[in-house]
Amino acid sequence: MWMYKVMLVDDDYPVLELLSETIEWAALGLELRSMHANGEAALQYALKDMPDILITDISMPLMNGIQLTKALKEKKKVFRW
Repeated sequence: MWMYKVMLVDDDYPVLELLSETIEWAALGLELRSMHANGEAALQYALKDMPDILITDISMPLMNGIQLTKALKEKKKVFRW
C-alpha cells in the first residue's frame, strides 16, 4: 500500500514529539518520514526525499515556514515529483 510521505518542521521539540507520537500516521495512510528543527535542515532533506505533506511552524530560525513552503513548491516544479 502506497502512503503519503509527511515532513514535520518546528523549532519547538516538544511540539515535534507530540505530533510524531500522538498521531496514528499509518492509520491515516501516512508515513512520517522526517522531523526537523528549522526550515534550512528540512529543505536540505527534501532535496533527497521530497515530502507529499509538509506540516511546519511559521516562525523558526534560519528559514521560516513560509520561506520553506515557497522553496519546496519551487523545487517540486523544477523536479516534477
